Amino acid sequence: GVQSLPRVKAQHTVIQVPHDNDWCWSMDADNITDTPDNGNVHVGTSCAPNKVCMDYSCVHHSILLYDCRPEESCHGKGVCNNLRHCHCESGFAPPDCKNPGNGGSVDSGPPGMQVTNNSESGSESIARGQSLRQDVDYKLVVLLVPLFL
Repeated sequence: GVQSLPRVKAQHTVIQVPHDNDWCWSMDADNITDTPDNGNVHVGTSCAPNKVCMDYSCVHHSILLYDCRPEESCHGKGVCNNLRHCHCESGFAPPDCKNPGNGGSVDSGPPGMQVTNNSESGSESIARGQSLRQDVDYKLVVLLVPLFL
């Protein structure tokens, strides 16, 4: 489980959702201060067992009218994502969570997959889901801001 959290900066939102005997954690980091950040998630994001986010509420997943049923489609070893595909628990493989594997879905791949970035300053690893684009966006902002001053 999570032992400690880093200091949360202004314009960052920590999202914590109970899941089984543990918690799912996420963070939305928006550094643009003129755009309000409501901490929104996509419609259909899992928020509790058999529940999804819809209109700022955690409601029963049947409201989505999905043909993906976790107990049948995912063999009880995953949940249906917003694209109606199984997102398998660690230890089970997509697309149906029936066979051994690393978890994840056909849309996102396995969780925690490492990507190596060989930069001029050396080699660094980032977890799948982190974006190299964040670094590019930051550099672009640093270059463009002086133009507007």
